[in-house]
Amino acid sequence: MKFIHLPPLNSLRAFESTARLGNIAAAANELGVSPSAVSQQINKLETHLEITLFNRQANVINITPVGQNYFNQINDAFHQIHNATEKLKTPNKQQVLRVTTFASFATYWLLPRLPLFNEQHPNVQIEIITNSKLQNLENDNIDIGIRFGFGDYKKYPSTKFLNDIVTPVATPEIAAKITNFQDLKNHTLFRSMGMENHYENTWGNWLTTKGFTQPEIDELNFQAFSDGNLNIAAALNGQGVYLAHHAYVKDLLAQNRLVNIFGGWQTTEYGFYLIQSKYADYNPIAQKFYHWLLAQGKIFDS
Repeated sequence: MKFIHLPPLNSLRAFESTARLGNIAAAANELGVSPSAVSQQINKLETHLEITLFNRQANVINITPVGQNYFNQINDAFHQIHNATEKLKTPNKQQVLRVTTFASFATYWLLPRLPLFNEQHPNVQIEIITNSKLQNLENDNIDIGIRFGFGDYKKYPSTKFLNDIVTPVATPEIAAKITNFQDLKNHTLFRSMGMENHYENTWGNWLTTKGFTQPEIDELNFQAFSDGNLNIAAALNGQGVYLAHHAYVKDLLAQNRLVNIFGGWQTTEYGFYLIQSKYADYNPIAQKFYHWLLAQGKIFDS
C-alpha cells in the first residue's frame, strides 16, 4: 500500500475549527489552547501547503476561496472519522439523532408516530428541536429537518413527504351551530401569524373560494397566534374555528374531539418537506429515520 502523506494533524484541526467557527478565539476555546497556539498551527499548515488559507487584517480573519474549498472537503472527512469512531467505541450504546421541526407538527404528527420508530430502533435517542425558522443544520449539529412551504430551502435539497390540505374545524358543539358558510360570521376564526406569504393557507383564500367578498372578510373576527399549537388548543377549548392542516388534526377528527364542519378539504400548493445535514449521508441512523419518515408520509396520505 502506498504511504499516505498527510499535513500536520494538529494544524489541520486548528484550521478546521477556525474555518467552521469563523474566528481564532472561538477555535482556541473549542480546542482548549491559546489563540496564539491556534495562529501558530495555521501558519504551520499554510507553510506546509504553500497556500494562503486566511486573509488577516488587524483583528479580523477571513477565509480565502482556496481555504473555503479546502475546508469543505476536510470538514466532511472529520465528520466521517467522528462517526466511525463513535460506532467503534459504542456499538451497543444509545445513539442520538437530532431533528428540527416546528412545534405544531412535532406535537400532532411526529410525536404520536415516534413509538413506531423506537420499536424498530430501541438504541436510538431522538432529540426534537422546535423552531419556526430554518436553522443551519451543520452548525447546530442537527441531522434531519422537517419544514413547511414550497421546498425551497437555500443550500438544502428537499423531498416532499406530505401533501397539505386544509379545512375549517371546531368542537362538535361549535360545529353544530354552523350550517352554512355565512354562519362563520358569528364565530372567532383562528389563524397563524406570519402566514401572509402563504396565501393558499390563509382564511382569506379559503373564504374567497366560498363566495365571501373582501369587505365581508375584513369584517370577520380573527384571532392570530404565532404558534400553531395555540390555534389547535383554542379550537379544542371551544373558543372558535380553526382552518386546520390535515396533518395536524387527522387524529383529533378520528377521536371526534374536532369536527370537519363542512366536509371535504381544500388542496394547497404547499407541503411538508424533509431536509438533511450534509453529514447525514455518513450517519446510517439518520438515513433510516429519513426513509422511515418518507414511508410514514405515504401511509398518511394514502
